[in-house]
Amino acid sequence: TKLLQGYGITQCSTLAYHTEGNATAERAMRFLNAAMRSLTDEQYARWPDFIGSMQAAWNAHVVRTIECSPFEAAHGMPMRLPMLADASEVG
Repeated sequence: TKLLQGYGITQCSTLAYHTEGNATAERAMRFLNAAMRSLTDEQYARWPDFIGSMQAAWNAHVVRTIECSPFEAAHGMPMRLPMLADASEVG
C-alpha cells in the first residue's frame, strides 16, 4: 500500500512452509528454536529473561557470506562482548 511504497518496501506472498521464501528469517527462527530447546526446565519457565541473550548471540555470530556479524554489518565495528573484554577496560 502507500505506506509501504513510501519506504520502498515491496510485499510478496509465500506458502506457509516454503522455507526458501525468506531464508534469512527462517535461519533466525531455526537458531531461536535451538536456543529455546537448550534452556533447562527452570529457565524455560522464565524464557523471556533469556531472549536478550539469544538476540545478542545471534547478532554476534559471524555470517559466512558477509564475513562479519550482523552487528558489525550494521554498526561498522564488532560487538563488545563481556567475555572478550580486556581487563583494563572493565570498570
